[in-house]
Amino acid sequence: LNSGHVPCKIANQIFVSNGILLSNDELNSLTDRYGNELGFNYKHFLEDADPAEYATPKLKSTSSLQTGCLKTKVEAPSVDDDEPHEEYIIKLLTKAKRQAVTKCIPVIDFLQDYDRHREGEISEIDFRRALDNANIKLSIDEVNSLCKIFRSPKRGCCILYRDFCRALDEIFVQMEMSSGDNEITAIPLMHLANLDCAECFLNFEERTLCSQALMKLARQPDEISNLSSVFKDFDYENCGSIGKNQLIRALTVREMHHMLSSRELDIIFKCFGVQRGIHLEFNYREFLNILKILHETGQVKRNY
Repeated sequence: LNSGHVPCKIANQIFVSNGILLSNDELNSLTDRYGNELGFNYKHFLEDADPAEYATPKLKSTSSLQTGCLKTKVEAPSVDDDEPHEEYIIKLLTKAKRQAVTKCIPVIDFLQDYDRHREGEISEIDFRRALDNANIKLSIDEVNSLCKIFRSPKRGCCILYRDFCRALDEIFVQMEMSSGDNEITAIPLMHLANLDCAECFLNFEERTLCSQALMKLARQPDEISNLSSVFKDFDYENCGSIGKNQLIRALTVREMHHMLSSRELDIIFKCFGVQRGIHLEFNYREFLNILKILHETGQVKRNY
């Protein structure tokens, strides 16, 4: 597809085949810097690794670059505090969510392996072991904070891992890495209205609800539900869009209508709406493409 990305494993093989021998920590650093949900961004890597760039004078001082790199580190709360700060909790969950999305790691699968009786909680030792097996790189203090936050009130030695996974699903991560080590925040980017259809503008609450609804539907993408065949049957003109009633009928045929509330259905129709004459129709091709991306990157709303 020439998207500027290759899988991380292939990038490691390319380094070895060209005689570039790197340690595991160095490979993880490159993956954290240039990796995203699409894979390893080799275009940005080559731009930064080009020797011609070193001849260009930099306007930023060394101290400013060092302070910029330090922004990505999660600062631990002070020892005097009994409970971690809310800002620290968000940054800590964001750090874990960023690694899970970049490496396409289903964290819930690693944690469920230790829940033999499906009680929704596992021991603290198993929780630490599951995070290590999932390749979620956190310091000892950060893991201690997670155990303190999600500790079970009934059993002091157990962790509510399902609550931890729910918290990860609710975190928004900015994955832009084009300008180097950007600060990873939990704040969504500014949403601009579609100039072709001003009626499809979504506010923050609607975007959040739409994102959660799409993650629910991503459990059954076109490869599983074959939803595209139903959409094509309703698309008589083969224009890539259908009406709202036809959307409801298509979801009902595949028994996916029970996943959404009436408000979520209205917001999804509004999000993928296109103007056809005086009517607003649903762009099902773009909708199916989004479900495919969410399913392949593991951004799926699970039933905990």
